Amino acid sequence: MNMRPQDATAFKFAANADKGFNFVVATLAITFAYALTGKLALLLALPPGYATAIFPPAGIAVGVVFVRGQSALLGIFLGSLALDLWLSDSSSQLIYPTMYIAAAVIAAASTLQASVGGWLLRRLLGYPCAFDKARDINIFLVLAPVICLLSASLSVPGLLALGLFDRANAVANWLTWWLGD
Repeated sequence: MNMRPQDATAFKFAANADKGFNFVVATLAITFAYALTGKLALLLALPPGYATAIFPPAGIAVGVVFVRGQSALLGIFLGSLALDLWLSDSSSQLIYPTMYIAAAVIAAASTLQASVGGWLLRRLLGYPCAFDKARDINIFLVLAPVICLLSASLSVPGLLALGLFDRANAVANWLTWWLGD
């Protein structure tokens, strides 16, 4: 099949537009899923409401990066940012500049955790992975708690520096955050 140069250009434009549309839809879906499941999980959190013993968005984020790759990171960042601003907006304890900084710190830490976790799982397990071998399951079970060290270890000190956590409760907050993720 011979295409004229203008036909080839139109075909490439249409293919790129389709990829762009799929990226936008996927980003919005990831953002929505992260924020909604996070809000539901944080209903179980003790004040100030940043850490809970069950936080599914962390696993969803790592899983999405494992499946979709680094293209999922924008949706994870926006979902975490939206969740933390939603949480802060419903709380009168924060002043606005601090609220935005705290949300950005948490979103960056959550995105980094998902990025590193998804990449590490892809590297060690390969993609696709059916998780039907004991080796794959054992690698996942060992890596999951290690991956989850990232967000807790970056977010809690960040919130402590912003004065949002009491130093006396920092270790308990870090442990709850890590266990929840």
